Amino acid sequence: VDPGKCLTYQYHILDTADVGTFWYHSHQHPLATDQVQGGAYGMLIVDETKHTMMSYPPHVQQFFQNEINIQFSSFVDRSNNEQRINQVNHGRVSRRKVIDLIQDEYYYFRISAVTIVDPINYVEFKSSNCETRIIAYDGTYRSKIPHEKKKSNKYMLSSSSRIDLAVKCQSLQGDDESYIVFHQGQGVEKDSDDSIMEPFVTIRTSKRNDGVTTVASPFWNAETQTQWSPKRPYYLPDLSLVKEVDDVWDLHMQNKTIVQSDSISNGGVTKSDNTEVEVVVSMNHHTWDVENPIRTFQLNQLIELNLWNTQFHPFHIHINRMQIVEPGGCGSHYEEGEYYDTIAAAASTSLEGKQEKRDKCTVRMKFFDFAGRIVAHCHKLNHEDKGMMVWVDVKGGDEHDTIQGEAQEECMNIELTS
Repeated sequence: VDPGKCLTYQYHILDTADVGTFWYHSHQHPLATDQVQGGAYGMLIVDETKHTMMSYPPHVQQFFQNEINIQFSSFVDRSNNEQRINQVNHGRVSRRKVIDLIQDEYYYFRISAVTIVDPINYVEFKSSNCETRIIAYDGTYRSKIPHEKKKSNKYMLSSSSRIDLAVKCQSLQGDDESYIVFHQGQGVEKDSDDSIMEPFVTIRTSKRNDGVTTVASPFWNAETQTQWSPKRPYYLPDLSLVKEVDDVWDLHMQNKTIVQSDSISNGGVTKSDNTEVEVVVSMNHHTWDVENPIRTFQLNQLIELNLWNTQFHPFHIHINRMQIVEPGGCGSHYEEGEYYDTIAAAASTSLEGKQEKRDKCTVRMKFFDFAGRIVAHCHKLNHEDKGMMVWVDVKGGDEHDTIQGEAQEECMNIELTS
């Protein structure tokens, strides 16, 4: 889209499509970092159809209606001594830092993270009075919801992750406070409190006084706390059940540091001055090449990917989500059998009571419906801008990137709606 112009995108979402928490951002290479820092991003929510929603028990319907949307963002202001700029957008329309909840009532929190610098971050509910349970990862329902109650209310997010949670808070006692914080740049699997930021969101609770009698709950049976399996679209099957895959792809997320120095001779002694350090990032030694794909596959092929070093370079592929098939899951935050669209974790498995850690995470995906150019990249946007981005060519169907788009218009002629 040219400067000063606007382009209206129109999507027809099928009733059979998956629902969930998504986000959009500028993808202009090599300007993604600057444009996202400038505000070219936001949340996208796809709700259940009315027919599907009405098939749920009343208390589950009420739970989904108790929706709270939060998008954390963190950038670096290069014009101001590399100062961090931290923001929180709350709600579909309003922006605020205080959330009012009815005590002992479950709420549906949709949380999105957008960070430029740090590949691994955490969101935490800092309260002994709040209970949290996972509903969805990266816009895909967990296979069974809600998740069992965790000991910790702290969840890992990559630089582009989303997580949906069922949250219930009790009444506060005395000077107790409930708030949400965003931990940044804590490194691989680090779970300390070293970099807690100021509370982004404060939670206040009160007793119900609106006359509503249905108490919201994410459980199918609220009394027995029964989990249930939400319906998934045909393009998110359980790929772990397939014994043989069509192809295996080992993909290494790589970076190499090149040090360049000017050598100065002084009395027969050579010393280096004006040292320049350049970090070259690539995927299997490939960088962005608009003409040549890194791999070619066929539509409907089932691919197994061995992803290496994603803890430093979050791996994301467009359109297709990835199911974790690494035994025991990848790290402590990527569950075996669940779907994600961005992977940023070292694998961790327990064998005979022993913990193994390595830099590989094995996932599976199948190319449904869309052929043509499928882009994959590191989701540290500054790495993507440096060329850590490739594309695969999927043969055997209509190429989606040949569709003619709408004409651009003057922005003043566009009526903006929230």
